[in-house]
Amino acid sequence: MELSESLFPAQNDNPLLRLSIGELLQQTAQNIANEIALIEILNDGSRGRCWSYQELLQDATYLAVALNKRFKPGQRITVWADNQPENMLCQYAAALAGLVLVTANPSYQVAELRYVLENSESSALLFLDSEHSDLASIAAQASEGLPQLHEVIDLLAFPLDKTETASALPTVEAESAAQIHYTSGTTGHPKGAVLSHAGLINNARFFIDRLGLQQSSVWANVMPLYHTSGCVLGVLGCLQAGCRMLLLSHSDDPEYFCRVVAREQATASFTVPSMLSGIVDLVQQQRAEKPSSLEVMVCGGAQVAPKLVERVQQHLQCLAVTTYGQTEASSVITQHSLTEPADALRFSVGRPLPHTALSIRGIKDNQVVGTNEVGEVCVKGESVMLGYLNDDAATRDTIDNDGWLHTGDLGAMSKDGYLRITGRIKEMIIRGGANFYPAEIEKVLLEHPKVSDVAVLGIPDATWGEAIACFVQPEADEALLAQELHDYCLQRLSAAKTPGVWVQLNALPLAESGEVQKFKLRERYLAGAYQPL
Repeated sequence: MELSESLFPAQNDNPLLRLSIGELLQQTAQNIANEIALIEILNDGSRGRCWSYQELLQDATYLAVALNKRFKPGQRITVWADNQPENMLCQYAAALAGLVLVTANPSYQVAELRYVLENSESSALLFLDSEHSDLASIAAQASEGLPQLHEVIDLLAFPLDKTETASALPTVEAESAAQIHYTSGTTGHPKGAVLSHAGLINNARFFIDRLGLQQSSVWANVMPLYHTSGCVLGVLGCLQAGCRMLLLSHSDDPEYFCRVVAREQATASFTVPSMLSGIVDLVQQQRAEKPSSLEVMVCGGAQVAPKLVERVQQHLQCLAVTTYGQTEASSVITQHSLTEPADALRFSVGRPLPHTALSIRGIKDNQVVGTNEVGEVCVKGESVMLGYLNDDAATRDTIDNDGWLHTGDLGAMSKDGYLRITGRIKEMIIRGGANFYPAEIEKVLLEHPKVSDVAVLGIPDATWGEAIACFVQPEADEALLAQELHDYCLQRLSAAKTPGVWVQLNALPLAESGEVQKFKLRERYLAGAYQPL
């Protein structure tokens, strides 16, 4: 397919499923009842509990029946726990009972958790402490005085009647709300994206189909279950592949990951660039056992440097696949396949999933731009959210009258439909009246052999309006010089795009999704906390 403009029409070569998450679990358990579905991996890397698909359905049903006695279909319940099997069982149980699951980050403090409970009008908070978290006291404080919240439930003490049957469970429509995920909230309060059963199921299925996951695969789920990468791509992806899922308790420990993958012979996983870079470093330095069973590593959540793709292929000797997505699109929008050309893997984030239309539109006129022109990335399809919870104005601002979800990301589309991300609209730097895109500059600097990570952003400048500032994290034991970095950029970029301010940091502030928190860099720089090179 050769495009004449930046509009990639939805490809309908893969049929849509019209099922609820509970129905999908029931079907899979009926078809492969005794196959291993879930293995709990403990903090020390050893195996914990284990479930077959039939046992997974059985335990989720017990919990669904108990919830059904307390709450009506359509009510919302917030689940607040680490990567523990009970968290996953709650997700399935809520789906079976027709309840809307609200996911909450276990690192939330009182005010953050209270905001989610209040904004979602949750009827219950289900929480679970772990070896490295004490959530009970925060739960008690956050829930105090909320009239809508009827129960705060410690999952370890929650009584289940295993004599009850599932006959009383409701019929759940595929198009109904299944989950609410709160956006990161880097600008203002987080918003709750309401996602449907069908949207989540089909997004996860297209994701695993493009990866070639099958029943013999072993998925190492290292991503947090409160995030779509963990509970949608991981949980619902494995459910549809019918494969074994390892539920890892740590999401940011490369040595732990390598040890578990090597012992359990995992074949695939999803992680963020910072974690993946740490895994490759350990293997390259022979400080961890090489996870030789890995066939593919999926990376997303932040920009993936071309040299990281090459390092994965060289040192892990497996494919590196990049995804681009957004919570409001049920997760994945574009993704590489396993047979992409080398340049597509290095310099794009892939092509749209099936049943997903993609367009690049002018920021001011909302018109489709030409190929290879920068504009706003917009998406339309089955997986687009139903809307923001209790926020019609924000929904209208995000989804236009023609059904296009405006992501707020800047990108360009090649003639063969590959997407390249160039930054965020709100991060676009306007210097002397000209527009500059941080991702373009970051991609060049990430190729520098001494640079481990980088963030480019605009800072106030009396002459130009904004100056281009670059915050760099060096590779281990490397020293960076501003002149060296400046000359490196000048050889690859125009002088106007070359940063004028350079700051070296031991580590960039990261969100749990792996994205650099640029607002923190800007705030700290303006407060005088950082000194330029």
